[in-house]
Amino acid sequence: MASSAEAPPHTGPTRERRRAIPWLWRCALLGGLLLLLLGADAWCYQAALPVEVVSQPGMTSLLVGGQRLTLGHLAPLIGLRLPAQDPALQEYQIDGSDSTNNFTLDLSYIHSISSSWYYRFQSWMRDLEGCSRWRNLQVWSGNRLLQTVTWPAPPTTVSLPGSRMLRLHLELQRPETPRSLILETAAGGMLEITLDRNDRSISLTWLSPEPSSQRGADSAPLTSTFFFPLAAAPFGAEVLDIIVRSLLWSTALLLLLTLITSALTSIGSLVGLRLVAARRLATSRADQERAGCARARQRSWWTASGQRVPDLLTGWWQRLTTALHPLALLALIASLGYTLWIARVEYNGQPHIYDAAAYVFAAKMYAQGRLAVPLPPTPDLFPGPFMVQFDGRWFAQYPPGTALTLVPGFWLGLPYAVEPILGTLALLGIGLIAARLYDRTVATLTVLLGVLSPFYSYLAASYLSHTITLFYLVWGLWALLRFQQEGKLWGPPLAALCFGLAYLTREQVALLYIVMLSGATLSAAWRRWRPWPNAWLRALIASSLILLLFFILYLLYNLALTGNPLITPRELFFAGDRWGFGQGIGFYGAHTLAAGLVNLDEQLTILAIDLFGWPFYLTLALPLLPFVSGQSRITDWLLLAGTATIALAFVGYFYHGIYLGPRYLYETLPFLLMLSARGLVALARHEQAIARGIGQALRSRSVSRTGLPQQETSALLQTTAEQEPGVGRSVVGLLAQGSPLTALLFIGLLACNLLYYTPRQISLYQNYSGLPAGTQVNLQAIYQPPVHHAIVVTTDLTLYDFVLFPLNNPLLGQGDIIYARASEPEEFERLRRAFPGRPLYFLEVGPNGQVTYLPLP
Repeated sequence: MASSAEAPPHTGPTRERRRAIPWLWRCALLGGLLLLLLGADAWCYQAALPVEVVSQPGMTSLLVGGQRLTLGHLAPLIGLRLPAQDPALQEYQIDGSDSTNNFTLDLSYIHSISSSWYYRFQSWMRDLEGCSRWRNLQVWSGNRLLQTVTWPAPPTTVSLPGSRMLRLHLELQRPETPRSLILETAAGGMLEITLDRNDRSISLTWLSPEPSSQRGADSAPLTSTFFFPLAAAPFGAEVLDIIVRSLLWSTALLLLLTLITSALTSIGSLVGLRLVAARRLATSRADQERAGCARARQRSWWTASGQRVPDLLTGWWQRLTTALHPLALLALIASLGYTLWIARVEYNGQPHIYDAAAYVFAAKMYAQGRLAVPLPPTPDLFPGPFMVQFDGRWFAQYPPGTALTLVPGFWLGLPYAVEPILGTLALLGIGLIAARLYDRTVATLTVLLGVLSPFYSYLAASYLSHTITLFYLVWGLWALLRFQQEGKLWGPPLAALCFGLAYLTREQVALLYIVMLSGATLSAAWRRWRPWPNAWLRALIASSLILLLFFILYLLYNLALTGNPLITPRELFFAGDRWGFGQGIGFYGAHTLAAGLVNLDEQLTILAIDLFGWPFYLTLALPLLPFVSGQSRITDWLLLAGTATIALAFVGYFYHGIYLGPRYLYETLPFLLMLSARGLVALARHEQAIARGIGQALRSRSVSRTGLPQQETSALLQTTAEQEPGVGRSVVGLLAQGSPLTALLFIGLLACNLLYYTPRQISLYQNYSGLPAGTQVNLQAIYQPPVHHAIVVTTDLTLYDFVLFPLNNPLLGQGDIIYARASEPEEFERLRRAFPGRPLYFLEVGPNGQVTYLPLP
């Protein structure tokens, strides 16, 4: 700055050009990257799923992405119908509801908002009209092309010539929601073919079967199902396209911000220069002196107030507020209250999914001092979800970490409060880690983004294992950082303890963390501190022994329940529940790379909706901003690698596991939150750098033309430079001072969450039971029953698994009410003999959700 001010006036334009050229080049580079990404997006669209029907004398075949299915001997085809499809029916909708697993999608609600600008904007952003869309319909007779329809819009019917040599070719663009086509034969048959990637099936259903005289022995049965998909390319292209479009929106944000900031700065700098010249230098210096006195008074007040607080608390508070702004700490307290409210009021303090029901049942057993309980006298009438009945005992299929962590909550009578508390502490730990990896601004933003995340809040209020695992992993990482950065010898043993507990909770994710974080931390520590002191080696040996101890405990747990340390309870419950590809894996009967990519696409889709409640691609665009803006550092790449590693690892698992968001990606929250905060900071700094660069260039040119003496010119430039907003050290300073566009963007994104998404989540989960949308049950009549010391039965297995079974005492006879699934008089009589002296009631749920307890004679 000083050298610029002292330079001769005639050198101003040259220096101005040198300052302006980098921003012109940056705009050009961003524009070029934007065009490149648009081309990549178009290329991803070309990877559609090909579907062909080939009719030959004596045989008709269906080919889907290279997968051939024999339809058998059919009469000549005379028509092809593409049924109508509701555009609102998507796998995952704008409000976080779905039609795949939880079945929370309310089509009437989506139709009611489909004309709003916000829905139309998100629909355009995601190109919902281009999802699961038929294209390039071709009708061939032999080698002759008879008809082509580029975009056959359902509902549509295409007449076919009835030729014995006929081939129909279609492409399904971006296959997501189930799509069907109907073949009409000359014998009056109508065969519906449905492709459903979520249920892993191609289903063939005869809506109107051909007469038996026309159907050959090898014809398709009236209903049949085949595994799907096998071709990985179309579904890999969908995953790639989410990444490409997120990068595209990152680039577009940067380019738009660059252009707007350049324009505003060009005007604002000239106006500001005249104001500064009018006020001269004295006013600015007086303001600086007054501001310095004010800061001194603030420091004196803090010092004086700190003397009135015990030194221990003062030191603790100062260390905490050095890492995090007090606003983040207040947000954590508010988040704890909100999450507790979700758990107690919206979830009624109860589990509402199979996994959570099993965890709660196991926690009740452990709270009674038992690893397992004896089987009930009538075990077939108590089909507990994910509960193993083996060797006369009853226990959950999961490792013990989750249930053990819940035990203190059951002892205190507040089991629903355990995970909200641990989730809050996990967010605190993530903030402290961000402060160590970055700075106070990034750490504060990380915590604020976490507490505002619906994905975090609604899963942290549940009884699932993910929040508990996240808590252990976060504090294990924090302990490793204390060792790596400060040489704290207690760091590795504490990390080993946390990682060991995480391994007893969710084995695979814990192993990924151990491999990724331990290797990176030890490598960094070795480069920084070598040669290692002997005390360090002893700490690492102790850590290894702790991890070994947890592994032995894991084997002993298996041995105690299954009789074999290498056989887990999960394997006893279902041997196909494992990672890998091939036949016999998962409840779909097989798992393929294509199916794993479907899982990943679904997880990324709901993550983009549910992580922050923001417009779709902007969610993932934010974490990518440090890389697109050229501000990335090695820590950013490590966080990105950690996210990708966990996400890609679940490609090898047969199920997407989406419940309360993409819960298998919950342990990536530390990485995603920190990268999102870094993205905001990178955007703000990009805006500030543009404003400074262009502003200085314009001021240099304008001041050089004022004709003032060189000394006054230098002073004027120095004054305007000092009045420029720098990169603030606080969140407000960073986003509001010098980064108004970034601040407006952030405020707009928060408004999308707070004004729409979160209120919609509160509505969706009101009186939540886990049952499909539209199912009404008065849960209060179940959780506060009018009967006691009784047996309550239902015929509804879903209601039993989601609501009733978790209410049982593991030792059924010791509970106030015993809940069973029974429907026959013989089953009622068996229950009476097994539990004598208890009246029997049938739980009836009316159409309006009213619950009635009907006495059974």
